[in-house]
Amino acid sequence: MRPPPPPAIDPAAPDEAALKAWADELERVMSLLCRGLAEGQWRLFTTGEADMLEALDDARVAIYGDTDVLDALCTVRRATADGWTASDLALGRRLAMLHREFLREAVASDPAISAASTDLAGRMSRFRAKLGGAPTADAALMQILATDPDRARREAAWRARCAPAPDYAADICSLRDMRNEQARCRGYRDFYELGLTVRGLQADQLTALVSSLLEHTQPAWRAICDDLAERVGTTQLMPWDLGLGDPQSDDLRRFDAAHARDRALRTFSAMGLPLEAVTLDLDAREGKSEHAWCVPVDPPTDIRVTATLADGLSGDNTLLHELGHAAHSAYVTGEHFVLRDAPNDAFHEGLAQLFAYLAYNPHWLCWTAGLSEAEAARLAARGRRKKLLSMRWWIVWIRLEQALFSTPQRDVTEAFWSICEDVLGITADAELREIPAWARVVHLATHPVYIQNYVIADVVAAQLDDALRKRFGRWFETPAAGAHLRDSVIAPGALLEVDELLVRASGRALDAEPYAVVLSGA
Repeated sequence: MRPPPPPAIDPAAPDEAALKAWADELERVMSLLCRGLAEGQWRLFTTGEADMLEALDDARVAIYGDTDVLDALCTVRRATADGWTASDLALGRRLAMLHREFLREAVASDPAISAASTDLAGRMSRFRAKLGGAPTADAALMQILATDPDRARREAAWRARCAPAPDYAADICSLRDMRNEQARCRGYRDFYELGLTVRGLQADQLTALVSSLLEHTQPAWRAICDDLAERVGTTQLMPWDLGLGDPQSDDLRRFDAAHARDRALRTFSAMGLPLEAVTLDLDAREGKSEHAWCVPVDPPTDIRVTATLADGLSGDNTLLHELGHAAHSAYVTGEHFVLRDAPNDAFHEGLAQLFAYLAYNPHWLCWTAGLSEAEAARLAARGRRKKLLSMRWWIVWIRLEQALFSTPQRDVTEAFWSICEDVLGITADAELREIPAWARVVHLATHPVYIQNYVIADVVAAQLDDALRKRFGRWFETPAAGAHLRDSVIAPGALLEVDELLVRASGRALDAEPYAVVLSGA
């Protein structure tokens, strides 16, 4: 399987007809490969076996490693920068998205990088932590961190999750070096700069957004830390303290994992976005990844979601998030392969988060589980607290990745704990500072320069939620709201940029103000 040879391109006046014919054939070949890769990912995530992905390595390299294709797309990009514009809007967007895709995948398809990444991802998927000598699911460890009042037991759960990190750290740094070298060969300072570029982001904009969010959320974060310190009985919070929520008796009793599927599917059906045809693998078993994934194998007819859920609202939150991804794959329209996606990963995550945060919407809690208004208000407040905790951790990872790729000479573990002190207020002792807890994060190995998308996604989700509430009220049970999301947000796919989609959906471009409203509980 090889990509079609690109046509000769006049940088001053590219031939649109020739480019369109080439893009059509290129996307056809890509779609066949991506279908196979998705099947391989599903096998890896659900069984821990990477054989299908390994078998497709040659095809992946042959397509995404074709320098003629990337050179041609770079020529078109330079022509666009010099003022050329395709008369066909869709063709222009296709060529721009193809450039991003091939630039990103050119690094991932490097044989050494692909093999090392696949091997590490497989080891991470197969790992099972031990607590008290017994194998313990990651979801159960997370539940302990969120609910167990015994500080020693929470610490033990945290350390169990971090146990394999020292084995992963050197491999992640090795992958970092290989990715940086590939980025420099393509004219970028490092892989961090390339990674943001291919996702339609700029470092200065991201830095400004992060600084604004830190400043805006500092009072709320300080209040959370003070409350935690008082409840834990300490003046020095540790990583295993930060996720501790309030007692969850109603949460666990009314939001059991066994019925999370029914609650989530009912929600999407009420909006007129049914997802009953999506394949759901929610059973725990040996070899299955404990992370949750949506894998669009052949959308809209073959979309799959895998997750291992624990009792409690976190399970609903996870499943609603992955089904948000599935909804996009199921309802996006367009005849062109690269446009049947979101304009960037951040927007895709934003749509998923819009649905995930229903798990902490007091009206949804009453509607789906019959909670009283007081019960729902308590859980919603805990949800806002959880949002802020997630935001702070994501900012840690953003700053860590920038340090990881941009200053490779710096000790990553030292950088991690320094960033934690600055962003989270943790003061780590000498023993703790030796633990490379950062290497436990699977994204650093499999999806580098991705986590910033979650920060942008929360802002997108808050903005969409704000607009939907103002227009439809209880939008999660309103078919008109589902139609609005489908037509204005999902259907256009990657034909429009993020700000254009947000203007269509909410009346304004990306704006952090609604996120402040979410945190306030207004």
